[in-house]
Amino acid sequence: MKLGPRLNDLEKRVGNLERRVGHLEGQAKRASPPPAASAREEASPRCPGCRLPMEERGGRCVWCGFVMDAASPGRA
Repeated sequence: MKLGPRLNDLEKRVGNLERRVGHLEGQAKRASPPPAASAREEASPRCPGCRLPMEERGGRCVWCGFVMDAASPGRA
């Protein structure tokens, strides 16, 4: 088989695949729900020192040891 017909066949196959992938990407964008991470971040306060979720255990962060009394009331 000569190279010319094989290249034409390959170009057709790549074009078909690109159309199929584009169609699937469009469907995925329409079907995906909006991310709900922002609601979770608002619900759980974060340590001003390490930005990890705070747990209610005294006045220190259980992850980095940040003293919560050292932060201004608006930051904790």
